[in-house]
Amino acid sequence: MQKLAAGLAALGIALIAGSFAHEATAQAQEGAEGERAAQTALAETHWAGRVRWSGRARDDEDWTLYFRSDGVLIYSAGRVSHEDGAWRQRGALVSFDAGDASAVGALRDGVLEGAAYTQEGARATWRFRREVGQIYACPHNLVAMRGAQAALECICPENVATATAWGDASAYTDDSDICTAAVHAGAISATRGGRVTVWPREGRAAYPASTANGVTTFSYGSWPGSYVIAQSKTSGLPDPVQRR
Repeated sequence: MQKLAAGLAALGIALIAGSFAHEATAQAQEGAEGERAAQTALAETHWAGRVRWSGRARDDEDWTLYFRSDGVLIYSAGRVSHEDGAWRQRGALVSFDAGDASAVGALRDGVLEGAAYTQEGARATWRFRREVGQIYACPHNLVAMRGAQAALECICPENVATATAWGDASAYTDDSDICTAAVHAGAISATRGGRVTVWPREGRAAYPASTANGVTTFSYGSWPGSYVIAQSKTSGLPDPVQRR
């Protein structure tokens, strides 16, 4: 049965990849910038939709997905939350594992859709739309978004615990703690926390140490990825948001 499921999964991947081949070619013609944005669109985003199982294998379910920037997929199925999923993205193509189901699909026109298969051979189709209007807690660093073009907006908590950061306000290594860097850059206060906008940047040959706003960062040599913190007009916390 596992061999059958594997065969079905492989067939599904081939069919989906083929169905999106023409569109992928058209998207490529729109320019490298659009392609890079598509490649990083899922990190730190939340999606909701419905999974429809073929036949009577399972009942249809409402799912939510949170694509964490470290490759972990947090998902809920049937109102039960799980943190043991994993996801990958290559251009517009997306695959993820959630429980006993493996899924493959594509992101196009703001919609994520595809097919899923279980080891028992059950098959489902799914369609998700991005949830907007909420901003979530900052990840520890920005390594998983290396090469991205779009900014990450996130929330640092009150009473930020100082962690390690390398560099200064002109560029921090992308493995630097985001909230520590935000305090150092003056975008937020350590006491009140607040909303942060983080822009990924290319790596640098050197990162100088610096002391500012009560935070001392470390120097470092060549590192392949960096980020900058956008200056905020306010340092207070915005309206309450959902935490992880």
